[in-house]
Amino acid sequence: MPIVVGVQFEAVGKVYDFNANGYFDLTNKDYVVVDTSKGVEVAQVVNPPHVIDPAQVVGEMKNVLRKASAWDMIQRDLWKKKEQEALALCRNKVREYNLQMKVIRCDYNFSGGRLLIYFSSDDRVDFRILVRDLAKIFRTRIEMRQIGVRDEAKLLNGVGKCGRQLCCTSWLREFTPVSIRMAKNQQLPLNPDEISGVCGRLLCCFSYEDLYYKEQ
Repeated sequence: MPIVVGVQFEAVGKVYDFNANGYFDLTNKDYVVVDTSKGVEVAQVVNPPHVIDPAQVVGEMKNVLRKASAWDMIQRDLWKKKEQEALALCRNKVREYNLQMKVIRCDYNFSGGRLLIYFSSDDRVDFRILVRDLAKIFRTRIEMRQIGVRDEAKLLNGVGKCGRQLCCTSWLREFTPVSIRMAKNQQLPLNPDEISGVCGRLLCCFSYEDLYYKEQ
């Protein structure tokens, strides 16, 4: 039976299972170095080593390579500090080329060999000239990833109508489908300003009590 470790690559992010690879003493909040399809990365343990059914394994399962050392964490933090500089420069370049896109965040990988740029846009954007320019400046591989408004809110964080931190940045790891039918089931006024979150989409919290209202 496979023994796996559940890890997250960012706070309140999706949980991925990796082969424990003999590191059975890992506990919650430990940091590990893992092998991914895009290279070596540092991740945080959220589910300690546990057994799963082989049928749950989809595709090739990657391994935990080692517990993260102090040097691993220093290296990760060094690249994290450079992300804000990269973000500012990317935004300046977007304005320079007059591209109709909004740069949300920049993420370096563990080795600094790849810079992932998250952006949002209402239309298709030809950013080839931007990628070539940034590759020359940063001397690393540039990847662009377009995200939707809900993902944008999750990355930027904020405060919801309830006065609390957004669910998607405080505990909600993955978005669930939300429909206008849920608002109707709860007899809420169908005013877009009242039933929309900061992302402009229907409030995620409609799904939390939907089953209760369906049973009434």
